[in-house]
Amino acid sequence: MSINSIYPTGTTIRFSGMASGLDTESIIKDLMRIEQMKVDKLKQNRQLIEWQRDAYREIIKLLRGLKDQFFDVLNPDHYMLSASGYKTFSVTSSHDQYITATANADALVGTYVIDSIDSLAREARMEGADNITSLRLIATAHDGQYMLEGQQLTLTVDGVKKTITFAKNYDSLEGNDGLVADFQRLIDDAFGEGKVNLSLTDQTIILNAPTSTVTIAPLDDQDISQVLDIAPDSSSSNRLSLSTKLGDMKLTTPLVFEEGEIKFTINGREFSFSTDDTLRDVINQINADQKAGVTLVYSSLTGTFTLQTKDTGSTAKIEIQDVAGNFLSAIGMDTSQTAKGQDAVITINNQKVYRSSNTFTIDGITYNLKAETDQPVELKVERDIDTAVNNIKAFVDKYNEFIAKINNVLREKRDPSYLPLTDEQRKEMSERDIELWEEKAKKGLLRSDPLLENILYGMRRALIEKVEGVDISLWEIGITTGQWYENGKLYVDENKLRTALLERGDEVTRLFSQSSDISYSPDLSSQDRKIRYSGSGLMHRISDILQDNIRTIRDSSGKKGILLEKAGIEGDLSEVENMMNEQLKRMDRQIERTLELLVQKEERYWRQFTAMERAMQQMYAQSDWLYYQFNMWG
Repeated sequence: MSINSIYPTGTTIRFSGMASGLDTESIIKDLMRIEQMKVDKLKQNRQLIEWQRDAYREIIKLLRGLKDQFFDVLNPDHYMLSASGYKTFSVTSSHDQYITATANADALVGTYVIDSIDSLAREARMEGADNITSLRLIATAHDGQYMLEGQQLTLTVDGVKKTITFAKNYDSLEGNDGLVADFQRLIDDAFGEGKVNLSLTDQTIILNAPTSTVTIAPLDDQDISQVLDIAPDSSSSNRLSLSTKLGDMKLTTPLVFEEGEIKFTINGREFSFSTDDTLRDVINQINADQKAGVTLVYSSLTGTFTLQTKDTGSTAKIEIQDVAGNFLSAIGMDTSQTAKGQDAVITINNQKVYRSSNTFTIDGITYNLKAETDQPVELKVERDIDTAVNNIKAFVDKYNEFIAKINNVLREKRDPSYLPLTDEQRKEMSERDIELWEEKAKKGLLRSDPLLENILYGMRRALIEKVEGVDISLWEIGITTGQWYENGKLYVDENKLRTALLERGDEVTRLFSQSSDISYSPDLSSQDRKIRYSGSGLMHRISDILQDNIRTIRDSSGKKGILLEKAGIEGDLSEVENMMNEQLKRMDRQIERTLELLVQKEERYWRQFTAMERAMQQMYAQSDWLYYQFNMWG
């Protein structure tokens, strides 16, 4: 049954005024319209709750925007909970091709001289051998000749496919007129010189391509295979495919398996693979092992494997060993050697400084080494208050935008004459009229809402009240509130703010970012909350208010933030599990029950009118009979 219909479709026989002459259907519809008003009222109340939920969610989005922009550590450029957001520095390098640097809140203004960069930090590294795969053709003579006249061979070099046609037969493999020399000329004409170079060993022609991928089209069932055929222990390409199974890999040094497996260790971690595993499986498993701490890479450019540690520094090392089979040896790794990394070494004020990484921090300055040099490099550290000023101004702008929205919502008057439209009303209105009506009907839904008033009051109080241990306030650094009717709007005197940052920078930093010894938790006692509040900087206080209201982490009672518990937010479980959604579900059940009662009442009306029609028919029939009897005997 449709939730919008009160008229069932069935096989009940109904009499509509046949005896009485009444328009029964119209009468019942009029009676049911009165009942329908009860359903419409419930639907209107339900729509108001849904609009209220959506209005709450708009406020939640504003709070999340504030949180994401200024209180998310993943957004370091505008992060307001750290001293780095206020005590900022710029660092200029005299030779940024060798070294660059940044400075945090612990740095001091001044010039720092790096006498030399003696070495960069490097990872431990092992290079596999060249030519671990080969591309070789066996040449076969018939009656002393290599019968190739008119025969074709298709090669693909670095993705370019071309077919080479031999114009003659050859008496010899060697010599200027021999097969190898002519074959080389044909390849050079097709692909250019230097990409593929041929050499000859006995009756085998070797195709060498140090930096190119070369593939020969399959020669099976071709006449040319009677003269030139791929060597049995050679691949049709000089490069490996990562999807190739280990059992099908053809290397210059053939892979040896023991009972269908290969095993090897890297830095004490054992790896085991079968003939059905692919080269990609090997690489992925090695690279994912955190304890091995290495990365294995295969280069299709050079056809070589490289094994290197993920960390740099002198403690980084690679120790490898084949345990079963010869995988490491076959890909050209020297299992008898141990590779070691190297520390970065720089000289500062004639002092050698050793670090395991090329990026490291000393006294608030983060150095980023790029190249070795024996000439001095100067790093000039200066105060840069522009970032701090811009961050504070950006926060004030966002804060003003937020409180203006909240104040508007809290003071917006509701017009009770604009209720959600019923289905019948919608049918009689245009889309534009419906839009304008609903715009007015949605006004004032959160007027004087206690949850929002509490947020607004908490933020104003957080910015005004003294921070314990800090002898400076917002008004002293040029941030003041407007007139009473502006409802807490903040104004920034940029010149006064800049002066405060230059002359009292540490105090300004603590005013905004001072941390309490008690960390935020939704389960803090009221006493701990009081202690945390008094010792927290302004931004930590604001952050706590945001956490209390839009926190997605549950407290010990299983509750999320206050507003999320109330209305939920998209993208979180609270979208469906919230108080207002539960209220909407109850309303749906109430509407459904009321509709069922409506149908029952309509059926009762029809039964009553039908009974009346039948009674009247019987009465008329009896009257006609009596009339007939009187006339007959009269």
